[in-house]
Amino acid sequence: MAKRITGFLEWAAHYANIDMGCKHGCLYGFCQARAIRFDQATPASWTEPRPLKTKPWTKFKKKVEGRIAFPSSHDITAENLERYLVVAESMLQAGNELLIVTKPHLDCVDRITRSLEPYKGQILFRFTIGSLDDATLKYWEPGAPNSQERLASMRLAYERGFKTSVSCEPLLAKDVEAVGEMVRTFKPFVTDSIWLGRANKLKARVALNRPGDPMAMKSVEELEARWDDEHVRALYWTFKDDPIIKWKDSVKTIMGIPSQEFAGQDI
Repeated sequence: MAKRITGFLEWAAHYANIDMGCKHGCLYGFCQARAIRFDQATPASWTEPRPLKTKPWTKFKKKVEGRIAFPSSHDITAENLERYLVVAESMLQAGNELLIVTKPHLDCVDRITRSLEPYKGQILFRFTIGSLDDATLKYWEPGAPNSQERLASMRLAYERGFKTSVSCEPLLAKDVEAVGEMVRTFKPFVTDSIWLGRANKLKARVALNRPGDPMAMKSVEELEARWDDEHVRALYWTFKDDPIIKWKDSVKTIMGIPSQEFAGQDI
């Protein structure tokens, strides 16, 4: 049986990063949990990103087959923006296609779209948001922009002619109706797709990212109950006929939908 395609490999054949850590400090962060597990970071050090000692992205200075997700384990902020642009342009000059996944800061999106405008045919933005409720976002993603800044970033990229998409994973919204509101809010500025998916391995990741925090674990239990299999099925049947909606593996598994056949298939 073929291994299921999950995570960033659902979207891209390759991924690249320039930093270790992310100032957004998301409670559910997979890369943070992995770094803590392997003694590459602590919960405190993760939110103070540092440049990678090696430069694995140099292999993308030549053309490769398939889209590159850049970044995949950190985000784009004012602190790393200029370094990000240098590396991104080197990849684009080689003819590569980039998937830019970000919880967007408006000033960064403004700078990216201006600087990389000559390559916009090779770029797909994927802005991430799990709820329109700012209190919810602030709890789960304490260092990330609020919903209005993310929407403004989306609109800016769209109006400047870039390809745009949205990732609503993990879903933090309280119910299917709230997801519908989120979809309706962002849909006018989407040229590609809106992905829906629930949190994966939430208890294990939060236990590493927020050790000894009983309130965090209580929030995990509430979120998992909110998006149990029954509610995921209701979500699927609500949006299954909307051609702009795509499903992450967390939903495909429940609904018996086959996984992609290869990394980066983006279906």
